[in-house]
Order: sequence, then structure tokens, then C-alpha cells
Amino acid sequence: MSVAAVEAANRAATIKVGNSFIICRVDMAVGKREIVAYPCNRDTISDSQITHALNNPSGDLYKYTGRIEYLDLSYCSKIAVLPDLRMLTKLKSFSVSNCENLEALTGLPNLLQVLNLSYCPRLLNFSDGLLPTSLQYIFCIECKSLTSFPALNEYSELVRVDFTLCSSLERLPSLPASLEVLLICGARRLGKIPDLSVMCPKLRWFKIDDRSDSSIYYEAFNKDGVRELLKAL
Repeated sequence: MSVAAVEAANRAATIKVGNSFIICRVDMAVGKREIVAYPCNRDTISDSQITHALNNPSGDLYKYTGRIEYLDLSYCSKIAVLPDLRMLTKLKSFSVSNCENLEALTGLPNLLQVLNLSYCPRLLNFSDGLLPTSLQYIFCIECKSLTSFPALNEYSELVRVDFTLCSSLERLPSLPASLEVLLICGARRLGKIPDLSVMCPKLRWFKIDDRSDSSIYYEAFNKDGVRELLKAL
């Protein structure tokens, strides 16, 4: 799945009506998908309410749990610990961005491809084994409390990782050979950058800022450019 395809699918699925719905895309049958709106208030919905909606037979989303492909829980400001979502066995794309009190995840489904955790300032570190190896895209933009990230070298499908403005991140995780895009501007505490030309031979877009002046950044858009940039750092 290309970046363009992911973004197009998410745009189609994320139909917002004020602040009163959680949106998901459901696989209803072969070749047929529907957008399902779960009525709620994103400002007040809690961890327990989401758990009830997904796990309780009387919950609004329970009948869809085995068919949900895309789920958007963004801007749910009361969520502190994300409920276990492993019952969503078909979930491919999940966004929980802009959740200002989110601190931890508990369980993610095995087929997940796209994970957006951006703008969650209290999100802390992940335990090893929490993230499914099926992931292709990880977005952690401006997660200011994140200091480290689990090893990703075994994630053979992963093509894009974005740690932009993760100002507390102290080290890069080990990365897979499949990675094509790595963005780490604003990760001011990062230690030495490993030799990515060896670790990630397919890397074709790399962006990092100048550690002494955050207004200066370096960017390369092809494999040769990335190799030259890494030599210069």
C-alpha cells in the first residue's frame, strides 16, 4: 500500500461531523465497505466507554469488531490508557492522534499497517512486543515525552517512520532494511545517528535538523543523496 493510497483511504474514512462521532470503516462484505459513526463526545469519552462500545454485546460497535478496518480515536482528550484493541482482527489503519492525556497503549491487532500516534504529549515509552510486525507506517510527530522506541529491525514491512519534533527522544531504535522514509527533525536529544546507509539500504527520504540550530535542516530525497548526507553528518 503506497503512502498516497493510505492517505486517500484515510481521507475517505475520516468524515468528521463536529465533535460528536468516532469514525470507522467497516468491511461489510466482499467489495463493500461502509462508514460507521459511533455517537459520542470526543472531549468526554473515557477509556471504559470505548472498551464497552467494542467489547460489550450491547455496545454500539460490538457487532462490527471483527470487520473494522480503519478506526479514528483522535482528539479524545480523556483517554489516558488506550484499551486493548486486539479484538479488531481486521484493523489496518488506526489513528489516536491529538489525545493530550494519552500515556500508554495496551494491545494492538496483528494485521495493523498504519499507526498514527502524533501530538500525544504525554505518551511514554512502549514495551517490546507491543507493536505488531505488520506495521508499514508509524507516525509519532511531536510526542514530547517519548524518550525511546522499541526495536524495529524485525519489522520487514515497515517503510516510513516519522519522529518529527519528538524532543525527548534519546536514541533511534534499530531499524529494518525495508525502511524508505525516516524523518527526525526536532529530536533534539538524539545521540549519535547509526550508519543508516548500512542499516537501511532502501532509504530514499531522510530529514534531520542541525543540532546547533533547529532552524537549519538537511534533507535528501533519493538513495544517493541520503548516502552523501549521512557521510556529512
